[in-house]
Amino acid sequence: SLSLIFLALAAAAVAVAAISAQAKTTNTIHIPYASAPFSPLRFINRHQPRLGPYLHHRRHHHHHRHHAPAPSPSSQEVALPPEPFPGFYICLEKLAGTCGSEIYRGIFGEESVSARCCGQLVGIGRRCHREIMKATLELPEMAKVEKEKIKKRDAEIWSQCVFINNLKAGGSSRFPISP
Repeated sequence: SLSLIFLALAAAAVAVAAISAQAKTTNTIHIPYASAPFSPLRFINRHQPRLGPYLHHRRHHHHHRHHAPAPSPSSQEVALPPEPFPGFYICLEKLAGTCGSEIYRGIFGEESVSARCCGQLVGIGRRCHREIMKATLELPEMAKVEKEKIKKRDAEIWSQCVFINNLKAGGSSRFPISP
């Protein structure tokens, strides 16, 4: 269940990374309508303000009678949700691809983190990592997670990754991080 949550976050991160140039200039992202099971739209829509049912009953359909129907969209523009902290999307861009998922499984599971992904984790910086963790732990889906245990595991992985990154020895590509 936790890994599914992060996969949605990772999918959003990948989508954000893929469209970063567009997002920075237009503050919108262009997402294909048909997407993976863990769609970035799910993450984005979950963080949008919800409209009350009263808004759906007060539409004035007569205003749109003379307009041609819009073509079926093959894609849509979606406004980015507000950042949990300034620079959130920039931090996510730096932690794209499989490393985001691997680091998540390392923190929330019992898996090891590769030297390559440790380098990426340390590369985003402590502030970015702390803020991403804070935003993740504040998700409603994380309400039942043992936060102190996760924070302890996170600190262990961060320290181990800093150590591995400082070694700069290319021996093994995988360093086990004991729980």
